[in-house]
Amino acid sequence: MSRKVQYAAELGIQAFVWWMIGYGWYAATFNVSIGWLMLRREKWLWGGAYLVTSTVMILAVAVIYFLLCRGRHTHNVPHFPLPDSSTLTEPYECINWQGDLEVCTKGECKGAWKPPRTHHCSACGVCRVGFDHHCPWLGNCVTLARIKLFLCLLYLTPATFIFAVAPFVKTLSLHIYLAFDVSRNDLWTVQNWWDWYGSWIFFGGPLGRWFWGIALGFRILKSRGRDYNLSGEFIEKPHMRLLVLVLCSGIISIFALGLAIMTTRAILLGTTSIETLGQRLGPQGQDLLRSHTTFICIPHMGSRRRVYEIPKSEKIYDLGIKYNWRSLLEAPLYLTESR
Repeated sequence: MSRKVQYAAELGIQAFVWWMIGYGWYAATFNVSIGWLMLRREKWLWGGAYLVTSTVMILAVAVIYFLLCRGRHTHNVPHFPLPDSSTLTEPYECINWQGDLEVCTKGECKGAWKPPRTHHCSACGVCRVGFDHHCPWLGNCVTLARIKLFLCLLYLTPATFIFAVAPFVKTLSLHIYLAFDVSRNDLWTVQNWWDWYGSWIFFGGPLGRWFWGIALGFRILKSRGRDYNLSGEFIEKPHMRLLVLVLCSGIISIFALGLAIMTTRAILLGTTSIETLGQRLGPQGQDLLRSHTTFICIPHMGSRRRVYEIPKSEKIYDLGIKYNWRSLLEAPLYLTESR
């Protein structure tokens, strides 16, 4: 996939995420809080609390998402002159027994210095200091400078989802069961879907069979009922749009929570996602992710400097779980200079 095609695809993903955030806020505000809790059920206090809390949480998700999407071509891109290794007095990471520093010749880097833990992102076409991974959902790279904010987004997303659906999850479950029951007892649906062998194969396989069967049930319920456009109808009566919104949000939330756990584990172990991937792939995978053997040069040790080879499986940045976690907590939430 070319960089332009990938960039266009990531813009489409971002547009979908913004639509989910916007429509989710609209549904939570006008359909759930005002229309259903306040006007339909007359739970003014609970509806007001839900309105304020859900708005704050969704707004926080939107702001964090916006900040993480910023600076695709600028944030954490090194613009430092190549140091003269002969003048260095502190131990440093190098690429050979001569103590040479690494440079990047890919893309527009043109031989620029590549500081330790810097990786060239092929999707963005730039090097990133503290590179963790490129996230297509953000259309941007996640770096160590942004990892704290990234974790906030990952943990806040499922928390917001759970809070948003909590008031009507029981009602929605009853609607799903009703739609399934209606679909299984409708003659046309049984003949053309449930008894059709293709329902097990096409449109999502076995899982798709149940989803589309329930969707047909929602369609039947809609055709049998009347839409009076009353307050709270979106929640009180079966609506396929609500089911799709909850399903999409739920899938994204589960994915975010899983990624949050993996990212937290990597931080506690003192590694990045790309370094963890290299360790899991073994020596061949590490060769693909790391273009050279890592060395540590100790300048002016005795009469000359000494260079030591570091095994590719060695975690040279691991400070221990306690101090790795403390480093994360003490790090700024968002660095303006990392834009």
